[in-house]
Amino acid sequence: MALILPPGTILNVRYKISRVIHQPGLSSVYHVQDQHMAQKSWAVREIYFHAPNQAAYMRTVSFFQAEILLTKKFEHPNLATVVDYFNRNSAIYIVRNYVDGTDLDTAMHIRQLTEADILYIGMQMCDLLIYLCSFKERNFIPNMYKNLRLSNLVLHSSGLVTMLDLCCSDLRRNSEYCSPEQFTGASNDEQRILVYNMGAMLYHLFTGINPGETRFNLPPPDNYRLDMSRATIQLLTKATQTNAAARTANLSDLLAQLTKAYNAAVKKSGQKPKPLPSKGNKTRSSSFSTVSCLLLVILILGLGVTMLLLFRGALF
Repeated sequence: MALILPPGTILNVRYKISRVIHQPGLSSVYHVQDQHMAQKSWAVREIYFHAPNQAAYMRTVSFFQAEILLTKKFEHPNLATVVDYFNRNSAIYIVRNYVDGTDLDTAMHIRQLTEADILYIGMQMCDLLIYLCSFKERNFIPNMYKNLRLSNLVLHSSGLVTMLDLCCSDLRRNSEYCSPEQFTGASNDEQRILVYNMGAMLYHLFTGINPGETRFNLPPPDNYRLDMSRATIQLLTKATQTNAAARTANLSDLLAQLTKAYNAAVKKSGQKPKPLPSKGNKTRSSSFSTVSCLLLVILILGLGVTMLLLFRGALF
């Protein structure tokens, strides 16, 4: 376990530690105050690693830097934004926006999340994975299941869920949501693998049973959760089939199934469904563009009328 840096420690002549947020294994996460930006706070993840020599140290630093530079390109409402990074002694430091909320591992033990809550989480994570799969630089995709761990996902009171760290973490990651073919190498169907990873995570949230503890022998989810709808049971069962060919074909199909089950669950409760954050952002951007266009048209018409009046005045 890494040594915890005391409050008041200043990192990289800029980030002043105010408290420890979390200490998972060989890394620590700190809440820091930005000394260059008044009233601005960030989260800094400190990752310790051991290198036997200088060459190995430089290779490790280069590896992390390449991953961090990649993740800095991503912009998605369900992904924490990386803003800075640096190395110090035998540690890499990654600075990202501070996310206020409760991680899903804690939330699951504090209260039972409703069916609609979990389905909405699944919709958001599917949307994020589809977004990440659209990039050309996709070396992180085969290991995406490692980022789906519940302690890495923060739930806000609004229902929004945020993935804190993407790829850049210590190498001590569990494999609780792995698909069978990720162990055997029997298939490299990326989409069906990701579907299983998502299904396993959702199974964990619904039942409280960690799939890694009953490897590829998951009891029916309604054995543990009696309030689940038939649609939810079916999509979970299909997503976690050990035979990849029998599984839901891709993330888009899984997202459609989750959305349909979510809308039904919300309707049953008498509430209104929430849109996906990314689609909501697009809607807001579209609305903004429409308003901008209208204002531009009004401005042009106004200038035209003014010029016409000036021209008539000059004639008379």
